[in-house]
Amino acid sequence: MILAIVFFLLGISTLWYKDHKNHNILSLQKREKIPTLCILIPARYESKVIDDLLLSIEKQTVFIPPNQVYVIVESIHDPSVSIVKGHHM
Repeated sequence: MILAIVFFLLGISTLWYKDHKNHNILSLQKREKIPTLCILIPARYESKVIDDLLLSIEKQTVFIPPNQVYVIVESIHDPSVSIVKGHHM
C-alpha cells in the first residue's frame, strides 16, 4: 500500500513538473510577438530618392504591409505620387 502511494505521488509530481515546464515555454512564446509597424514618409518633391526608399522598405526582414506605408506629398502633381502608386503603396 505504501509503495502504491509513493508511485502515485511520484506520478503527480512528474505531471506537475512537465505542466509547469511547458507553461513557461508557452509564456515565452507569447512575449516574443512581433509588433505591428507603420511607416510615415513625408515626401515633398522627392522623386529622385523615393524609389530607392520604397525598395528598401520592401526588402526588410520584418514584413510591413503596403497599406501600413503612408507617403505624404504636398501636391498631386508631384512626380513622387506616380512612383508610389507603381509600388502599390
